Amino acid sequence: LLPVDATQEKTVFEGLLIARPKDVAAILDALTSGGDRDKIVKQFWSEVSEPKNLPGQRFRAGVALARLDPPKSDETSGSWQKVSPFLARQLIAELAADTTSVDSWIELLLPIRTPLYADLRAIFVDSKQPAIDRHMAATVLGEFVEDEPGKLVDLMLEAEPEQYAILLPKLHRLGEPAKAELVVAYHAPIPTEGNADQRRRPVKRRAHAAVALLDFGRTDPLREVLSTSSDPDLCTYAEDRVSRLATRPDLLLQAVGSVGTGLRASYVRCLAGMLRDRIPEELHEPLAAAMARLFTNDPDPGIHSAAEWALRSWGHESRLAELTKPFVTAGVVQERRWYINHAGHTMIVFHKPGAVQIGSPKDEPGRDADDEELHSRTIDRTFSISSKETTLEQFAKYKPDFRHQKRAEQATTPDSPVVMLTWHRAAQYCNWLSEKEGISSDQWCYKVSNNVNATPYDDYLTRTGYRLPTDTEWEFACRAGTSTAYSWGNDPEMFRRYSWAVENSVGQVRPVGGLCPNLFGLFDMHGNVGEWTQSIYRYDSKGRPVIGNGADIEDTGFFLDGDRSLRGGNVGQPGQYGRSANRFPSKARSGVSTRFGFRVARTVKPEGNSNK
Repeated sequence: LLPVDATQEKTVFEGLLIARPKDVAAILDALTSGGDRDKIVKQFWSEVSEPKNLPGQRFRAGVALARLDPPKSDETSGSWQKVSPFLARQLIAELAADTTSVDSWIELLLPIRTPLYADLRAIFVDSKQPAIDRHMAATVLGEFVEDEPGKLVDLMLEAEPEQYAILLPKLHRLGEPAKAELVVAYHAPIPTEGNADQRRRPVKRRAHAAVALLDFGRTDPLREVLSTSSDPDLCTYAEDRVSRLATRPDLLLQAVGSVGTGLRASYVRCLAGMLRDRIPEELHEPLAAAMARLFTNDPDPGIHSAAEWALRSWGHESRLAELTKPFVTAGVVQERRWYINHAGHTMIVFHKPGAVQIGSPKDEPGRDADDEELHSRTIDRTFSISSKETTLEQFAKYKPDFRHQKRAEQATTPDSPVVMLTWHRAAQYCNWLSEKEGISSDQWCYKVSNNVNATPYDDYLTRTGYRLPTDTEWEFACRAGTSTAYSWGNDPEMFRRYSWAVENSVGQVRPVGGLCPNLFGLFDMHGNVGEWTQSIYRYDSKGRPVIGNGADIEDTGFFLDGDRSLRGGNVGQPGQYGRSANRFPSKARSGVSTRFGFRVARTVKPEGNSNK
């Protein structure tokens, strides 16, 4: 009626403000075909600019203006900048409510994609936004910038896995221009100075660019990044990115047997972190077979543990158990730097580490200034430490009537870490383990009285029986050659890949060995349960903690219920508490907790025969 009855203009205008997306263009054509265009434009600007109006109607007014008055001057650009935050948010809301409207809204809004870009990108990168909103932002942005390689690459480097999957086909369609932009992003400078927070984003973007180039079949950038041992954050970001995106497992499988030890371990961790259902089915068995060979044949503990993580993560627990049986032994075998004892502890062997870093630098976030003085200590003996925390199943073989094993809140499964035990009980388990492994009693590390109290022998570090690790041994093993806040680098948010904390565990202890091991092959060092150590937690006359210096030798002055040092974060704490240098005291007899467990260690004789 509008062409012959101008009084219908108000009705048509209001109808557009509630129209379905597929009808907006037709209604707009009718509205403007014979009416006063400037007047209609002014009405739409009035509608979209009034915050009190209904969001859906404001949004449709903005959509109409995208066609009638797109950005073309400083004045209109300024107007668009004022309303674009609202339009971006409402667009995502409209799409979340009706996913079938995606194509219609995108087509209608293409004329204002430039002013909308920044606000949509803000939603795209905001981890606090609902997943559906970020997904929809990726969908829209992918269409808006599909012909702009610079912006598309920028989004790719910030994308979460689900967003990345939406954008990757568009990146491939752009071909060489996209690859060229990725190369530029990969070579973007990283600040050499400044704190960890200032370096984090450029480091992460370089890692992500290397992984995106792997999607183009280029392996050199990833190889270069993973070989940068001086920057653990760079390596960790790249490994995590490959794992979460499941990027080109075929190329990694081809390369894993032809590279050096450090790079091989990194490739295996990349593969192990991939969800099995994201790996092409035809690669499932070849990958499992490769991991089985590395688990059994590689002498490096970092590779051995990473292969173990892969097999466990992909559901090959029974295969893992069968692979383990031929390798059970009581001690070190030839040049292999790991062995599996009869109780199922995988022991990682360290040959006289020498000088090791203890403590943290003064600018490390979360540092305890009274308890983490940065200094060097010396470990002049060969020792081994278990790759995983002692499990309830292992402990129950020593003490079948352990009363806490039936409480679900304290042990979810038999392969969860044993908790609710005193330092003395952990020490007694070590003596029992020494006996079961055939170690002569004169090499046991503890004297037990009344079947309750354990006292270390004065020379426990020269004895070869099982014991708890010293503070220094534990931190050395945890750091795995790094000097950063965590063994993976300085980013506390990366705990989700390595450790169980309150954020990802819901406060419940988890089965051991379920997350990524560190470079030395140790699991759960930064979280799951805090771990008893052998060392006394000492204080000076003013009650301040005292840290040992020089050689790591036997403690003296043991008290039955004195403070002992515990290490590692736990499921009751935020991930940032799992820093390598963090330690805290607890009473040896009365300090039991659902958050405390232990792992075993032992001194190894130079000739490798540790059972005498």
